[in-house]
Amino acid sequence: MFNNSTSSDTYNNDYPIYALQIICVLPEYLNLFFLFCGLYGMYQGIEIAHPLYAVLFLNLIVPLVATILDIIVYFFISSMRYIIFSNIINAVSLFFHCTSWCVTSGLRFVYIIYGDWFNNFIPNQNHQCATAIILSCVLTAILSIPTFAVLIGYGKHIIHT
Repeated sequence: MFNNSTSSDTYNNDYPIYALQIICVLPEYLNLFFLFCGLYGMYQGIEIAHPLYAVLFLNLIVPLVATILDIIVYFFISSMRYIIFSNIINAVSLFFHCTSWCVTSGLRFVYIIYGDWFNNFIPNQNHQCATAIILSCVLTAILSIPTFAVLIGYGKHIIHT
């Protein structure tokens, strides 16, 4: 694969590209390990049926799915397309992370200030949990649309290379 001779005919130029490919996907395997550990610890340690903890648990599931997608897609597309795909998936994951922490902050505020009113308004904890999860997903979509619209509009020529 790599020759020590100085002749340009015998030098194989694939070594730097192979190293780039390894560098691109190696963090995803580390993410996979740490996310599985975090999810297992969180699942064993807390009651995820509570709306606040359900959103935090989902906040670990979304990056896990993004990491699994990154690892799977890595084997089927070119390196440049993989980098673009990985950046888009990780940006969506980051948007979800920020949105879920915004929702958890709002839930904490509502539970502290308006706890009795909120429990009377939505008495079933399963409905509270579903509302919090749906709110996180909808807010992620709404808040990420303008950013991705601009990126897609200005980035069309990059994707086609």
